[in-house]
Amino acid sequence: MNSKASDARRHLHQQVGALLFDISLADIDNATTGVNYDYNYFGEGAEAETSCTGYAGGHAGTDLQTKDVEGSVTADRNVFSLTGGDVLSTDAANGRVFMRSAMAFDGTTDMVKIGYLHLRTLAVRTGDTLAPGAKFGVQGNLGLGLNAADTTTREHVHVEIRADAAPTGAACGAAPKGANGHATFAALDPQKYFAAIVKANPPKK
Repeated sequence: MNSKASDARRHLHQQVGALLFDISLADIDNATTGVNYDYNYFGEGAEAETSCTGYAGGHAGTDLQTKDVEGSVTADRNVFSLTGGDVLSTDAANGRVFMRSAMAFDGTTDMVKIGYLHLRTLAVRTGDTLAPGAKFGVQGNLGLGLNAADTTTREHVHVEIRADAAPTGAACGAAPKGANGHATFAALDPQKYFAAIVKANPPKK
């Protein structure tokens, strides 16, 4: 990725992080109230395996984390919906919420599933209809497979966009691509969807 494209992605992720945690763009880089917004993004860390034990095909989403939970620190940081939509599934044991949302582009609308993973607690139930900016949980580390001896909290939110026809269960990375070129779990590159989100609902300055 060239420098210009990398800068554009970083700026887009700043805006998404501000919306996800309901903070202003002015505070995005604040050492205690800001967001780590570009440290584990779609496609990163691809592994040449198909067993679903790692990032087969690359990381399936974009990880966002408030700066006050780096390392082993934990905090009660609320998470807010990036879009409006219907809650399709919830999994409290693994901190997972999937929503179905309409994404507006120039003259077209795409229906997609948006997954929010690793939440410590959920504030929504399957069947709920949410508006953009609705609180739906607390940042956490569930579903990471950590054992009791691991004192690193790694709290963050994994935001993943999937095709509307894709399942809402756990994925294995962005998944290997089949003969048709489509990822098995239909994890999509989120950049154009993030752009539609911030265009429809700009973060606070």
